[in-house]
Amino acid sequence: NGRLFYPGSRRLDEAHVAAAFRSKPVARSRFFLVYRRGNGQSYARLGMAVSKRLLARAVDRNRVKRLVRERFRLVQSDIAGHDWMVRLVKAPVMRTEVSDDIKTLFRKADAD
Repeated sequence: NGRLFYPGSRRLDEAHVAAAFRSKPVARSRFFLVYRRGNGQSYARLGMAVSKRLLARAVDRNRVKRLVRERFRLVQSDIAGHDWMVRLVKAPVMRTEVSDDIKTLFRKADAD
């Protein structure tokens, strides 16, 4: 079932995040950069960087992270075997912008 959020995919540790950031971004959208690195597992793992500099309020940062996690949950079985690092690079104005932007981002990144 690709709709569950596997326990191992919840968070990347510091070493995996650093390794992902050392690689070249595989996709860029209006608000996000996505990095991908093979993880040798049968499932995908997700890491996120949403800075206070871009979104000062915690509620806004958490909303963006929640939307990214939800999209990841829906496509994780299609993008298995990689660590995915998503970095917010521009502050969105509306929630729908983030939703629309992230919708195709993982598939675009996986196609490269």
